[in-house]
Amino acid sequence: ILNGRRTERLESISAELEKKFNIAVLQLPFDVRDEKTVFECIKNIPSDWQQIDILINNAGILRDRTLMKMTDEEWDIVIDTNLTGVFNITKAFLPLFNESGGNIINVGSIVGITGNFGQTNYSASKSALIAFTKSLSQELASKNINVNLVSPSLVDTPMIQKLTCQQIARLVDRTAIKRIAKPEEISKFILFLYIKG
Repeated sequence: ILNGRRTERLESISAELEKKFNIAVLQLPFDVRDEKTVFECIKNIPSDWQQIDILINNAGILRDRTLMKMTDEEWDIVIDTNLTGVFNITKAFLPLFNESGGNIINVGSIVGITGNFGQTNYSASKSALIAFTKSLSQELASKNINVNLVSPSLVDTPMIQKLTCQQIARLVDRTAIKRIAKPEEISKFILFLYIKG
């Protein structure tokens, strides 16, 4: 099951996954911020798709600006997508987990720990995601559902195109490897967490 707001991108990624891994992909195009739509879409999932053993929360956006210049809308959309979206998706999908348990993997960011200039909204959303993950892991341990968080630094995705050269340089300088990470490196680590639980 794959979710996204942009239909063209969703179709492209689905086709790539189906071809590469010889699997079927169910596309669910909706905005994770819209709780009502999230629950309606999950309720209408075909019965043969209604058991899962992994959930990856990876939706995230940036609206960078210093706090004094940040609008209420820029604050709200980042918190609503990066944090409330995880709440909506996780709550909707929890009933679909196998009785034997499974894994929930949330994708955070190193700035949830370190903070970053011009990213009070983004940093706050990712910092809160750390606490969300820790709390949820305690709630779901008895159901054998592992809840983990991956907090990468800068990853080569379209999201970093919105960052300034100065922000990129500052973030790269904070990393041990002194370079931008590749998406494949993050996905391999997520796969490791899934396999090892």
